[in-house]
Amino acid sequence: TSQGGGGNNPLTLWADIKQLAVTRADDEGFADGDQMGVYVVDYEGDQPGTLRPYENRANNVCHTYDETTGKWTPASPIYWKDKRTHVDIYGYYPLGGPTSVTAYPFTVQADQDRETDMDDMGGYEASDFLWGKVTDMAPTTTSIRLTLAHRMACARVTLAMGEGFTAQEWAELEKQVQLVNLVRKASIDLSTGTVTPTGKVEKTATRPQHNGNEWRAIVVPQTLAAGTTLVDITLDGQTYHFSRPEDFTFQAGRMNNFTIRVDRKFPTGDCTLTLLGESITPWESDPMSHDGTARKYIVVNSTTEYFWDSIRALGINPNDIVHLKITGSMTNLDRIMLSDYWMPNLRTLNMREVINTDKAFSVGSSKMLRQLIISENFERFESGGVAGCPHLKGPIPIPEGVWCIGMDAFHGTNLSGTLNLPSTLTKIEDRAFAACGYEGELRIPKGVTYIGEEAFAWCEKLTGNLALPKGLTYLGKYAFQESKRLTGDLVIPPSIKTIPDKCFYGCSGLRGTLALHDGIVHIGSNAFAHSGLRGDVALPRHLDGHSKGAFAHTQFSHIIFPEGTFSALDNICEGCTNLTGPLVLPESMEEIGESAFNGCTSITSIKMGRNMSYIGPDAFAGCTGIKSIVCEAPTPPTLEGEPFKDVPKDSLTLEVPEAAVADYQVAPGWREFKFIAAHRELSCTPGLVCALNARQEQTITLKAEGAWKVESQPTWCSISQTSGSGNATLTLTIDPMAQAAEDRKGKVVFTLTDKDYVCEVLLTQRDYRHECDQRITLQKATEGNNGGINILLLGDGYDARDIARETYLDVMKEQMERFFSIEPYSTYSQYFNVYTAIALSQESGIGTA
Repeated sequence: TSQGGGGNNPLTLWADIKQLAVTRADDEGFADGDQMGVYVVDYEGDQPGTLRPYENRANNVCHTYDETTGKWTPASPIYWKDKRTHVDIYGYYPLGGPTSVTAYPFTVQADQDRETDMDDMGGYEASDFLWGKVTDMAPTTTSIRLTLAHRMACARVTLAMGEGFTAQEWAELEKQVQLVNLVRKASIDLSTGTVTPTGKVEKTATRPQHNGNEWRAIVVPQTLAAGTTLVDITLDGQTYHFSRPEDFTFQAGRMNNFTIRVDRKFPTGDCTLTLLGESITPWESDPMSHDGTARKYIVVNSTTEYFWDSIRALGINPNDIVHLKITGSMTNLDRIMLSDYWMPNLRTLNMREVINTDKAFSVGSSKMLRQLIISENFERFESGGVAGCPHLKGPIPIPEGVWCIGMDAFHGTNLSGTLNLPSTLTKIEDRAFAACGYEGELRIPKGVTYIGEEAFAWCEKLTGNLALPKGLTYLGKYAFQESKRLTGDLVIPPSIKTIPDKCFYGCSGLRGTLALHDGIVHIGSNAFAHSGLRGDVALPRHLDGHSKGAFAHTQFSHIIFPEGTFSALDNICEGCTNLTGPLVLPESMEEIGESAFNGCTSITSIKMGRNMSYIGPDAFAGCTGIKSIVCEAPTPPTLEGEPFKDVPKDSLTLEVPEAAVADYQVAPGWREFKFIAAHRELSCTPGLVCALNARQEQTITLKAEGAWKVESQPTWCSISQTSGSGNATLTLTIDPMAQAAEDRKGKVVFTLTDKDYVCEVLLTQRDYRHECDQRITLQKATEGNNGGINILLLGDGYDARDIARETYLDVMKEQMERFFSIEPYSTYSQYFNVYTAIALSQESGIGTA
């Protein structure tokens, strides 16, 4: 991935290899389709930045070489931060998916004589790790030269004909060379290019690339002890061992050359080996690497009305097409002809120069296709995209300008590498990337408004903080189900009104908090179940319902049900073992569904309101930590099954209205409680108070039947009255907090004197760079004679968390942009001063402006 920059100028590269050009026509050393990974790191002032796995200016951006133009094309553009900031540039080849930049695991191939095919690079080429760095580069509009150097070692063995052979006998002699006793695994520091051998010496030999009388192999730089066999040479079935009498080191970036003469004795026919020369020299370009240049394309220029006619005009049998390059124009109907039905043996498809007249792209079902090069002049991936190409290797870059990824476009593909989504993207349809092989950080562009069903479900290799775009208006069922490596806090965007079934189910890597706004009206079945979300969560005030298991098996510590909630449906919080302290259900709640709080072992008390009428089977089963239950319903609610199975009924106290004690003592299910007593009221509102840095006062309404006191409170707050009798109106004062201090949390605990009744007010104070009620300038007028026309934008329903996360300020800026997008204001925007102010609310509402 890469970051945009204020400079708006793209950073472009061209690359070559530091080596002696011996046989290649060009000395750059790269072939068409080669791919390297590039990192770009911004300087911090005049100091170089630190290369990190992510959060660089560019993170492992794939660059693909086009031999016809000599250009490297990035999968996504890289922009300079501005016109002043210098950068360091790191490049490496072949492209991989490093999760660590200091210890990137790399293995050289055992069979380096394996030729390149359409599936993979040849064994030698795949082993040849190249690395380069450009230091302290100032912003420029010209291409930057990035020279890559060989970071492994190269062993070259040359066999020379000695005595006892004729030229024909020498040519017919069966020869085999293998390198032995080598470590093939390495760890690479991508910030320095340093290669360190890891693991053990391999039991199997390394088979070099063979060309005539020369054998070349890529070797991890390492030292072999004196007398250790380096090379096994087999001549007509007889193996000879070659070693050195002293320690031998394969040097990084150098060629280690051995020229060995073979003599044959008569009459035995045995051979003797004599070392004629040994040297360590600069790396020479090899004559066989990048076999991809030898691929022979059938080139079809699609200029007729139908693509099929262009193939017929060449007299080619489509069944015989293996490697195809298409130029000219194509439509969706033409692309259907690329499927298995028409071209069953197609393995390589080059469409770089195709003009998609319908501005769409897809391949369809092509089960033999291994390599695909796409054009950049289309705007949407059609449904199916490349999903029918199970053996396709990647990554496949999605170019800027694409606004839609269609249904199943990459569904179930084995494409690898980093997924880079273009900034122009607005719509991701159903199953677009479901169960795909892409890895690395998922960055959803800010302009995306639609994410369909299962769009990123089962993406087990995608990582990074899951940041949903603020303008998102649609979120489909199962959208991120079982994508277990996505992390961070989860903020639901303001335009999302419904969270669908299993949307975040199984996202165990999400171990932050959950922010729900009051515009949400429905939470679907198992929407957040089995995720790692934790902390406190307040359900939206206008929720019309939440389906079964919405928060089951999560790590939340408190769930606050708003007044107006009528039921807690089946399994809503089942298995939430971190749900702790009192569970206070709203006065409006009438029903508690089956297993709603089953297994919530850390709940210490339950309070149910006067409207409670039904509690389902196993609703509180296994809640072994409960010490008291309050039910204010004047008529005992109906209990189905065993709602309180394994709850300690013999030791806790069930408190009910005084007039209903006798009814509860005989009611089915309730009569199992040993201690049933009259309830005394103790409650306080609001139950949650938030603040920013400034000193803040908040009115607390306390309802108490009898004498009460403050049992505990944080040191950074005070209460106007710490004890009393009966109802009271109190003033809570939160002390000011220094700028840049850490956020703080606490609670004020009230109790009834000599009674085991407790109620709490949860407190949070968050650090923010602006003071509450401070006027903030969003724009200053640059035209006009009287200092400009003043506009003040204010929002409501933003609590301290919304403000500290910049949500409030971002919305105000967005509102300003919308205001100036309408004529005549857009024409005269420079005549206006625009201000806002920080308006703190105690509840996170819809967030209107």
